[in-house]
Amino acid sequence: MNLQRFLPTLVLSLFLAAEVSAQSAAKLTVPGSSVTASTYDVANNAVPANAVDGNLSTRWAGQGDGAYITFDLGATQSVHFIKIAWSQGNTRTTTFDVLASGSSSGPWTTLVNRSVSSGTTTSFETYDFPDTNARYVRIVGHGNSSGTGWNSISEVELWGATASTGGPLPVPGSAVTASTYDVANNAVPANAVDDDLSTRWAGQGDGAYITFDLGATQSVHFIKIAWYQGNTRTTTFDVLASGSSSGPWTTLVNRSVSSGTTTSFETYDFADINARYVRIVGHGNSSGNGWNSISEVELWGPTSTVGQVAMPSFNPAPGTYTSAQTVSISSATSGASIRYTTNGTTPTSTTGTLYSGPLTISATTTLKAIAYQSGLTPSSVRSGSYTIGAGGLDPSAPPSGNFDLSHWKLTLPDASEVSASTLSNGYELENTFHTDPVTGGMVFRCPNLADTTTNSSYSRTELREMLAPSGSASAPANNWVMSTSSSTAKSAAGGVDGTLRATLTVDRVSTTGDSAKVGRVIVGQIHGPDSEPIRLYFHKRPSDSRGAIYFAHDTPSNSNTYHPIIGDPGNLNPTNGVLLGETWSYEIKVVGQAMTVKVTPQGRATVTATFTLESGYNNLGMYFKAGVYNQNNTGTADDYVQATFYSVTHTHP
Repeated sequence: MNLQRFLPTLVLSLFLAAEVSAQSAAKLTVPGSSVTASTYDVANNAVPANAVDGNLSTRWAGQGDGAYITFDLGATQSVHFIKIAWSQGNTRTTTFDVLASGSSSGPWTTLVNRSVSSGTTTSFETYDFPDTNARYVRIVGHGNSSGTGWNSISEVELWGATASTGGPLPVPGSAVTASTYDVANNAVPANAVDDDLSTRWAGQGDGAYITFDLGATQSVHFIKIAWYQGNTRTTTFDVLASGSSSGPWTTLVNRSVSSGTTTSFETYDFADINARYVRIVGHGNSSGNGWNSISEVELWGPTSTVGQVAMPSFNPAPGTYTSAQTVSISSATSGASIRYTTNGTTPTSTTGTLYSGPLTISATTTLKAIAYQSGLTPSSVRSGSYTIGAGGLDPSAPPSGNFDLSHWKLTLPDASEVSASTLSNGYELENTFHTDPVTGGMVFRCPNLADTTTNSSYSRTELREMLAPSGSASAPANNWVMSTSSSTAKSAAGGVDGTLRATLTVDRVSTTGDSAKVGRVIVGQIHGPDSEPIRLYFHKRPSDSRGAIYFAHDTPSNSNTYHPIIGDPGNLNPTNGVLLGETWSYEIKVVGQAMTVKVTPQGRATVTATFTLESGYNNLGMYFKAGVYNQNNTGTADDYVQATFYSVTHTHP
């Protein structure tokens, strides 16, 4: 048989079979009467029900940042991923979130955060997330790239579990091979199944491949792939399967392209197939460097893997929450015992904490669990991250509704300023300074390429302390001095000594431009008239898995030095570094000439650095700054930094 002649028909048949397969995941039924929205386009009858009518020529459309559409599943179900067909999706991108809840009134769990559609198709695009038990699923729109403010969706499909969905099939690192790998960076094949998204396999060249041996022929239902740098570039690839390591190979996924929007798992479905070997063949990525890089792979099949305990499941599912969560762990294998860890180590059947009941997770934590039973092989390890935001914040309020901004002014990326009185009256600026719709945090965003203030080469979205906000910023009453200053200076100043405290997540750093500047952002400062006693940096390059935190110090005459806290400019990607999206706190405290800097990643020990300020800072007026001060003025026009603050306070003392 001429295989190439029949391959297109075969691929099409497999694709169609995947769409109707009930063995891997099922499309959940949502009638039009169960779809509601915060708003819709009345003039064009773009009603919510249009999103589930099976017709790509109709649409729901809601205008404005935060417009949303909600799907009621009728009862709590396990939701695995969502497919969205965007109206005019081949000519513009849309920024959006996906949320889930057990109740129509919340609380809501973020499944997809600030994702961006491809802008290349009006067909369905798939967005994967950790399997979640929910009754309600909501899509929140943040406008489209044409600038009209509309959020328009032609069709939505929610996919979830059926009785035979199953789970990840166990593949040990020793059973993974590749045609090539990146020796210099130890990007070996086994990294693709080590349950660690910070490691990777990488093979260069069109046709480089990685192969997974299941040990015996099994039913494979779909594959999940987490792409390295998957939020900044796309990768073109195939998925093949065979009963023998020498083939013949059946094409399951042909010339597919990753989304380019996430480093989390993306799901690629195909007709259920019996195979022992599964191979991913790479055809390079959109950056043009020829690498095919994969952080993690999961092959999914039936849960009833003979002789092995079913992998544990977490309820509620990993995700972002505004308050502490009570998490239950269970296994489908009756009578199985479970051990878990919350400190980053991997549990075994003899190590870790023995599960005896639900546990409370009150800080950002990575939960890992294994199930085991006498006479059976222990399960694979389940891993998931819970991000806990600060409580008590109102997601529907402007920043001033959650934070005291009466003694701050705001500098924007166009170098303009917003006064304390305007800030306190509910000021927000879309995509620059606003309230996060899920956590209520105060979001600061700043592009690489924007205007700068006098004597600066970089742009910012940053608060500037104003102790006497109605007066001039340079007035002594608007600034503070060290207690080692003269009595005259202390009498005229707005404060003596000071402490700046903040809790935040750095959500994004720059990824393009000058390699010496990529990934740098300042999130807190003390500023003097002509120099800066401290600039607190978060620094993560695209190749790093974790960010370093360090500070820069200027002498009064502007001689600059760098000082480590968690890493430093010469020690980037530290093993104890902070992830993007991980909650952490800082404290900058000055008493006389003694400066103390504390950094506390949530759930971990505080790291403290001390420094003695020069006597030349005596009598000089100083002020705190907080937000994002982008330290990259190169790269593409759409590149930016972003941080979300959950608390920020300044006291004297």
